[in-house]
Amino acid sequence: MVVPIVFVSDNNYVPYAATAIQSIKAQASAKDEYFIYVLHDSLAEENQRLIMLANTKAFSVECIDISEKTEKFIQKLYVHSHFTREMYYRWFIPELFPQYDRILYLDCDLVANSNLAVLIGENLENKPIGAVYNILNTTNRRRVQEKVNLKCDNYVNSGVLLFDTVKFTEQNILSKCFELATNANTAHLGCPDQDILNIVCENNIHLLPDEYNVQWHHLWDSENELNGLEYERFIRSLANMKILHFTSGVKPWFESQKRMAYYFWQHAVKTPFFSMILTEGKSRYAAKFFNQKH
Repeated sequence: MVVPIVFVSDNNYVPYAATAIQSIKAQASAKDEYFIYVLHDSLAEENQRLIMLANTKAFSVECIDISEKTEKFIQKLYVHSHFTREMYYRWFIPELFPQYDRILYLDCDLVANSNLAVLIGENLENKPIGAVYNILNTTNRRRVQEKVNLKCDNYVNSGVLLFDTVKFTEQNILSKCFELATNANTAHLGCPDQDILNIVCENNIHLLPDEYNVQWHHLWDSENELNGLEYERFIRSLANMKILHFTSGVKPWFESQKRMAYYFWQHAVKTPFFSMILTEGKSRYAAKFFNQKH
């Protein structure tokens, strides 16, 4: 089976994209052929060279500069905090890769714990996108209802997206997303790309099994922050985890003592960015320690 997978990265996140790619490679089946694409608008040549060291005969990694294709759209859009212009690039994927009927988008801050060829074959039931339901704590449930004005039942996380490229393009979803993003006041949206995709594709997204996007920040959500059904759903997904997503501002490269951070480090150590990740983590820890003492 051909397994096309897309990441979007800048120079800051390329070590973590490399780690995610390494995790996919570790779980890959010899009978499948993987094509990994890293979309960017300014990756340093050395970073491109290093991330493409993962190339083998049946596992291709390619970096693609899409700045010319996206600039006229992106410059009009709202960015803030750790949400950058790159977050919108996932919307372009179906039109950038029409040679594939199906293509998978993954955030950089995750690791695969299973062969993702199985996910590519998921039945999308005639929908243009497959994504995993976003388990919501009390705060985020209120945000989705009041700020995004959506029901929570089918609200999805955009960190793992399985595209039907034909249906996504036929339904003109890219244009609809940009129309909403540029014509509405999106400054109030906490997760602009994710919220807009949920609004545009309301009732038009196939829900993938929860285990394909297990959000690790729920590990330290108390049962009081997740209602009973949400908490049970999270525990079930954790038991059969196929993708672990390092959601929230807490990341394993900065918080190596956190539960399940090991899943990140076991793959990071096998990348050419390992020493860089270690240095960055120590620098962050040192700065945090200094600030606490002063």
